Amino acid sequence: QFATRIEAATVQKSSAKTVRLFKSPQEQNFFYALREAFPHYLPYPNVAMSCVVDLNAIREGLTYEETEYFFKAVIDFVLYDPMSGHEPLHFFELDSKFHESEKAKRNDTLKNAIFNAAGIKLIRIRSFEASEKTVANYKKMVLDLIIDQ
Repeated sequence: QFATRIEAATVQKSSAKTVRLFKSPQEQNFFYALREAFPHYLPYPNVAMSCVVDLNAIREGLTYEETEYFFKAVIDFVLYDPMSGHEPLHFFELDSKFHESEKAKRNDTLKNAIFNAAGIKLIRIRSFEASEKTVANYKKMVLDLIIDQ
């Protein structure tokens, strides 16, 4: 009946090489906070920069290094509006102690420059205490940040 052919490779479960959606419990809590705070929007974690920023529109405003980083950069969270064709609305970075290295600082500077060139607000959040990294705290934080815009 169907002209489509579907096949799946058979592998042993122990040999599967997958990565979980969230890189940390902090990311998972932030995801749930965004879902609770904005139930009509869709939060997506770890989104490639090239999927949400139009490089051709900003290329002239970027240095060579920024352009190179553009293709490597991942945004921790993007909040999409499904009612407007999944337009990206808000962009979040969850900074942590891992952002203190020189390499991470340089990457953060490059990412900030790309967002500045695009005229897009990037919201950076850094929690220093484990008690701040709860769903409830993140929810309050993003509601305060977004609603006060």
